[in-house]
Amino acid sequence: MSDLPNDKLEKLTNIISKTKVCSDFYIGAINVLNKEYLPQWTGETKEGYAERVASTSFANMFTPVVDALAGLVTKKEPITTGYESIDITNIDLQHNDLAGFIKQTIKQSITNGVSFVSAETNKDLNRAYLKRYDYKDLYSYVIKDDVLQQIVFKEIVEVQDGKFGLIEQERYIVFTIGGGAIWYADTNASDETFKQRDTWINTLKEIPVLPVITGKILSPFEVVPKLLDIAILNKVHLNLESNLANVLGVVGNPVPVFYGQTSENAVTIGVKDALVFADKSKEGFEYVEIKGESIGSLESKIASTEKQIDKLSFSMLLNSDSTTVIDAQENKSKNTSFLSDIAFETEVKFVKLLEYMAQLENKELPKDAKLELHKDFDTVMMDLEIAFKMLQAGDMSRETFYDILKNGTLPKDFKIDDENNKIEKDVTG
Repeated sequence: MSDLPNDKLEKLTNIISKTKVCSDFYIGAINVLNKEYLPQWTGETKEGYAERVASTSFANMFTPVVDALAGLVTKKEPITTGYESIDITNIDLQHNDLAGFIKQTIKQSITNGVSFVSAETNKDLNRAYLKRYDYKDLYSYVIKDDVLQQIVFKEIVEVQDGKFGLIEQERYIVFTIGGGAIWYADTNASDETFKQRDTWINTLKEIPVLPVITGKILSPFEVVPKLLDIAILNKVHLNLESNLANVLGVVGNPVPVFYGQTSENAVTIGVKDALVFADKSKEGFEYVEIKGESIGSLESKIASTEKQIDKLSFSMLLNSDSTTVIDAQENKSKNTSFLSDIAFETEVKFVKLLEYMAQLENKELPKDAKLELHKDFDTVMMDLEIAFKMLQAGDMSRETFYDILKNGTLPKDFKIDDENNKIEKDVTG
C-alpha cells in the first residue's frame, strides 16, 4: 500500500475512460475532431485523413442539451434567506455569485454524472469559499461505516519557473475529517517524488466535500452520466457526417473523360485522373459526374440518428425511473422529472455546503436560513411537449427547439423566414 496520494482507484479509471466521451463532446470540435472519435481508415493516407477531417461537418447536439437542462433548472434565481453573514456574491473567489456557481455545477454534473463541490478556507483572505472539482480529477476515497473518511483530487497548477517562466505542476488535495493536506510533485527529484507542502485543520465533524449527482449511481462515487447514450449517438452522427463528406468529396468532382486511341494498359480512374476510352464516334474530352448511390443512404442514416438524439433528449425531461403505471401516476403527482430531481439534489447539497462555509468562518446561521431552487416544471413541460411534436413533424428547427429547451420561450429575434431556412438546413444538412 502506498503512503502517497497519487494512486488512482482502478474502478474510477475504468468508468471515467468509458464516459470521457461526454466531457469531450461538451467541449466540442477541438476535443472530438481527432483519431479517437474519427478513426483513420485502413489504407487512408495521413494527408487524406487530414483532408477528410477538415471537410467533416460537426453538429454538436450534446452541448445544447446539457445547457438546456441546466438553463431550465436555473431559469429563476434561487431564493436565499439568512445567508447575510457569509459572502455569496463572490462564492468561489472567482467573481461568481451563488446562482452562477450553481448553474455551472449543474452543467458539469449533467455532463459527467457528478460534480464535486468543497467548502475551503483562504488563509490570506480569512474567509471560506466554494470550489468545484471535476469527476476525472477524483483519485481515491475511503469510506468506513458508511462515512467518508478521506477523498483525494488531482489538480494541475501553474507555478513560476525562473524570473519570467511558468511550468505546470501536479498537486494532490487530500481531504480528511478535521483537516487535510496538499501534496506537490517534486520537479527537482530524479524520480517521481511527492512532498507534503501544506496542511490545514478545522473543527468540522465531516469532510466538507459533497457530490452533486445527476447520473446513475453504480456504487459510491461510480456514476454514469444519464446523457451518455446521447453523446455516443453524437459520435455515430459525427462518423456518418465524415463518411458523407468523403463520398461527396469523390462524387462531387466532375471526372474528365478522354476519347481517343489508347494502349491496353493506359486506362486509369480517380478524381485527379482521367478515364481514357477508345474512340467510338469522335475524339476530344468531356466531363462527367458520378452518381453516388450511397449518398441517399448516408443522409437517411444521419437524419435517423438526429431523430434518435432528439427523442432521447426529450425523454430526459420526462425521466422518472418508474416501472409501473401506478408508479408513473404517483411520480406525476409528485413532479419527479429529471429536472426536479436535479433541483432537489442541488438544493440539498448547497444548503449543506453553505452551512460548512459558515462553520469554517465560525459563524452561526439563523434557523430560518434557506436556499430554494425552482422546481415547478409542469407548465414548462407542456410547452416543451408541443415544441417537440413540432420538431418531429418538421415544423420547427433543431436550433429553435434547443433554444426553447434552454429558455422556455421562443428566441426574441425569431423570424418565420429565418426559421424556414433553418428547417430546410436540418433536412438537407
